Amino acid sequence: YKRQVEGSAEDPEVAHALGAAELAVASIRAGLGGANLGDGSTSLARFERAVGHFRRAHASVSTDARFREALVNAKLRLADQQQVAGHLDASRATLAKADELLTAWEADMPDDAELLAQRIGYVRALGHLEWSAERPEAALAAYEEAHRRIESFPWRDADSPKRAVLVLQSHLDLATTHVRMARLEQAGTHIQKLVTLSDTLDGSRSNAQTREALWHVHMKLGEFAEAGGKHDAARDRHRRALTIAEEAAADDPHDAYARQRVRVSRGALGTSLVRLGEHDAAHEHHSAGLDAVREERSRDPENHTLEWDLRVALVRLAVVEGQRGAYEQAKRLLREARTIQERRAKEDPERLDEVSGIADVEY
Repeated sequence: YKRQVEGSAEDPEVAHALGAAELAVASIRAGLGGANLGDGSTSLARFERAVGHFRRAHASVSTDARFREALVNAKLRLADQQQVAGHLDASRATLAKADELLTAWEADMPDDAELLAQRIGYVRALGHLEWSAERPEAALAAYEEAHRRIESFPWRDADSPKRAVLVLQSHLDLATTHVRMARLEQAGTHIQKLVTLSDTLDGSRSNAQTREALWHVHMKLGEFAEAGGKHDAARDRHRRALTIAEEAAADDPHDAYARQRVRVSRGALGTSLVRLGEHDAAHEHHSAGLDAVREERSRDPENHTLEWDLRVALVRLAVVEGQRGAYEQAKRLLREARTIQERRAKEDPERLDEVSGIADVEY
C-alpha cells in the first residue's frame, strides 16, 4: 500500500491534494489561524513536506496556475513559520526561492492580478522578516515597494475586492511600521487613509477577504486610538471589528479562526470600556469572552494557545470584577489564572514570558 501511495504522488493532481492536506495539518499544528496545537517543530516538517508535494505537481505541469500558486503560497507559509520559530536565515532562504519562481513567471505574465497578489505576499513577508531581524529601515523599504507595486499595477477593475484588500494591507503595514519607528507624521497619513478606506468599504464587506482585512484594520485603528488616549474612538473601532468578526463566525460556525477573532475583538472592546469607566459593559464582553474560550478548550483541551487565551481572559475579567467590588470572584478568577501560569512556567522554564507571567498575575 505504501508503494502505491508513493507512486500515486507522482500524479500532479494527487501531489497537489497531498500538499493541500499537509498544509492544512501544518497550519493546525503551528497555530496559523484558529484552533491549533502550538506545535511549531512538527509543523515545520509538515510545511516542508507540503512544499515538496506542490513542487512535484508544478514540475509535472508547470503551466498550470493552480500548481504555481500553491507552490509559492506554501513557500511563503513555510517562511512565515520559520520566522516565528526564530530560524531567520532559513526563512530568508525560503523567500529567496519564492522570489526566483515569481520572477520567472512575471516575465510572461506582467499584468496578471493573481501573480501580483503573490508578489505582494512575498514582499510583505520580506518586510516582516526584516522587522524580526531588527532592520526597521529594510522592513519599511519592503512595505513601500509593495505599496508602489499596487499603485502602479494596471488594474482592469479599480474597485476589485483583491485591490481593496491589498491597499488596506499596504496602508496598515506602513502605518504600523511608522508608529513603531516613532514617525508619527508619516504614520498619520496612512492612518487617515485607513480611516477613509475602511469607512468606504464597511458597507460592502460580503467578500470574505475584504471582511478579514477590514477586521484587522479596525482592530489596529482601535489600537492607534488607545495609544493616543482617544478611548471613545478606540471603543467604536473595536465595536466595528466585533461586528465584522461575528458576521464571519455566523457565516461559518466551523471556522475556528473566525471564532478566535470574535474573542480577540471582545477582549479589545472590553479593555476600551474599562478605560472609559463603563465597567458593566466591559464585564459583559469579558465574561462572554471567557465563556467562549472555555467552550473552545472543551473541543481541544490540549491546545497550548487556547490555554494562554484562557489565562488572559481570566485576568481581564478579574480586573473588572475588582472594579465592580466583586472581590471574592476576582480572587477566584486570579487563582485559576495563577495555576495555569505556574504550570506553563514549569513546563517551559526557559521562556522568560512564561516565568515572569506568574509575577504579573500575583501583582
